[in-house]
Amino acid sequence: HKRYPSEIVIAQLPPNFIQSHRSFIVNSDYVNSYDPTNALLYLGNHNISTPVGRKYKDYVKKIISRD
Repeated sequence: HKRYPSEIVIAQLPPNFIQSHRSFIVNSDYVNSYDPTNALLYLGNHNISTPVGRKYKDYVKKIISRD
């Protein structure tokens, strides 16, 4: 398996995919809510959460507030 930097992966995905953490790229269409206190994105209807890294916090907040 070849590993690719997230910058290369995200550049090839549609614009609704956002990087929320060094290890996470999520489809913003499935984000239900953002908890800035605990730095978590909640996805879908299954109470799935993913972390939001400090580096990505402002970007995620900006993208999520558009929806």
